[in-house]
Amino acid sequence: MYSQFSFLALNKESDWERGRGENLLLAEQGISLMKDQKYALYRTILQTETGIMEPITNIGSGSFGLVYLLDRLGNIWTYDYINCQTTLLLKEGHGLFSGEALLAVAKNTLFLVESDPAVIVAISAANGQILWTKSEFYGGSPLAVVVSASDQLLMVTFSNSSLSYQADKGDDFAPMAILQVTPDGQIRVLASPLTLALEKAAEFRQRGRVELALGKEEQIYVLDTCSGQLWRFAPDGNLLANNRLSISARAVGLGVDNEGSIYIADVQQIDPDSEDDRSILMFSASEWEPTGGVAYRGLVDNLWLDHDNRIFVWNRSNLSLSILERQENIRLDSNGTPRGVFIFPLLDSMSLEMEWHRFTLDADIPDDTQIRLNYFASDTKELVIQDHLINMEVYLQDRTASLADRLGYMDFLWKKELVNPRDALLQGAKGRFLWLKIELVGSETRTPLLRSVRIYFPRMSLLSYLPAVYQESGSSRDFLERFLSLPGTLLQDMEEQIDRLDRIFDPEVVSGPFLSWLAGWLGISADENWSEEQLRRLLMNAPFLFRKRGTRAGMEDIIEIYTGEKPIIVEYFQYKYLQETIEIKQIMSQLYGQDPYGFAVMVKQEMVPTAAQVSALQRIIDEEKPAFTDARLVILQPWIYMDMHSYLGINTYLSELSLLRLDNKSSVPFSSVIIDMERDNQLDTHSRMELDAHLL
Repeated sequence: MYSQFSFLALNKESDWERGRGENLLLAEQGISLMKDQKYALYRTILQTETGIMEPITNIGSGSFGLVYLLDRLGNIWTYDYINCQTTLLLKEGHGLFSGEALLAVAKNTLFLVESDPAVIVAISAANGQILWTKSEFYGGSPLAVVVSASDQLLMVTFSNSSLSYQADKGDDFAPMAILQVTPDGQIRVLASPLTLALEKAAEFRQRGRVELALGKEEQIYVLDTCSGQLWRFAPDGNLLANNRLSISARAVGLGVDNEGSIYIADVQQIDPDSEDDRSILMFSASEWEPTGGVAYRGLVDNLWLDHDNRIFVWNRSNLSLSILERQENIRLDSNGTPRGVFIFPLLDSMSLEMEWHRFTLDADIPDDTQIRLNYFASDTKELVIQDHLINMEVYLQDRTASLADRLGYMDFLWKKELVNPRDALLQGAKGRFLWLKIELVGSETRTPLLRSVRIYFPRMSLLSYLPAVYQESGSSRDFLERFLSLPGTLLQDMEEQIDRLDRIFDPEVVSGPFLSWLAGWLGISADENWSEEQLRRLLMNAPFLFRKRGTRAGMEDIIEIYTGEKPIIVEYFQYKYLQETIEIKQIMSQLYGQDPYGFAVMVKQEMVPTAAQVSALQRIIDEEKPAFTDARLVILQPWIYMDMHSYLGINTYLSELSLLRLDNKSSVPFSSVIIDMERDNQLDTHSRMELDAHLL
């Protein structure tokens, strides 16, 4: 009956690209709504939660949920915001820095930078031990600090050339420099271009006047928060860009994510009685143009990003630290809704007055999401819209105008909208050409996924098999035709499955439970330890394996299919002559056994890493071995043990003594010992009596 049906199918990326969509991701797996990474508040930590009594003056973030806090008295604390645990790292009274010092956090080191007197203090992040101090360095008066991925401290200071000079326009300027401090305290000037200068130098001692951050590829960003002037440097100090951000008030903080987008906070003054609408501003990575904001409102006294793109916001007014993380959300369309529209490529039946029958969708439709479908058919591509004869194929695929504008003039053409129609009749669709419009509606975080669409034609119904009396009335005929479409669809799907029945018996095509079912036909008991690819290879080679079953070659082949590597099989006759030597007879017996009808199968440990895979391999050996024989499975471990299963070139390797080479250019002789001079004489870190530490 249904063998006369034809169908058109769209189910791959090349099919989707022939159509046109907005706010949709067209991929090989199907059509879905576009997604964005947006910041959302993850957690707010109040100082009262930490148990620290003195006001926090500076803060920095580390790894594994740790933050480091400097209080007004000069105490340094660590707070684990995951486990809510506070630890005193360094107690006040050290006399090295005050509670107003700048703080930068490296992987294993904390850097405290004091302005008056200028000093840099390096502290172990593990135990709070003082590693080293530097009281003399270029320029003095540090303005901002940050730590690179290589644990080097970067610092902006005033230039030694002159603390202020008069520019041509008469404005007071203060030139600056970027210093690089290595983990062992070596300092060098990284960059000091003439353009790196502060306007209105009278304000240069104001705290937070300069902000420093690192971006992608360790590029260095320096911001003058008053003027909005931003400099970008390469890691070696070369100036890459110099521009002014578009800000209406003074900025606070500076952060750059892994894509190069820039984040600063707005600190404009507001009316105490009005709503606080100050926010975090975002600027594009390329042109540094404003691109919106981050979902945060309130006062910001400091802002920075960590290596995982988390934003940390410190608010001194209420002593709180807010952490914002990126969350994946559905992108909104121009109307602010999570919605996307797709116009399918024109479907051509090649016959005039064609009555289109039905369509099926293969789609995932989560709760709170929808797929809406509209369609219409016509014998010509040219239709009249607003008194103009328009070629609809060209009209809908014209990308010079927005799709929403094009569709706005076509509401009268579409048939009744269908919601979540996995299988439906195309009522009233008569004409050679068929146009389909799919609308995907998502929730805040979830999207439907359309994998494939299949359209059947011409219209055929079980009604044609009934007497003519059932077709006399138009209304009853329409109802009965739709009613009979239910069993008709079942019959049609059944006939399609019967037509494709040969695929079920093809191991190269079939997947899932059918593979195990086919294996059962061949007497193969495959459990969950067999992957689909392994089982498929086994079925394809089954005729050849059955011919060799019970032989050494057959066992090698089936084990190779399961493990991916041919095993080593040792039979009794191969080592029988060694039994004549008394010294090694016991070792041979221990390794391979004394049974003349036994053999050992040796497989590398990485081929069967789990106990379940070892058990499965043992079952394979027991099923495939010859009758009345004993098989021993040996797992070869990657180490050397004398008088055990250690085989040179298999699981044991020897190499010649060679020089340690660095970059294939420099070598270290055998008599050299590499030590860490930077950490000498540091208690609990690198102190060894009579080697690098002495008692006086």
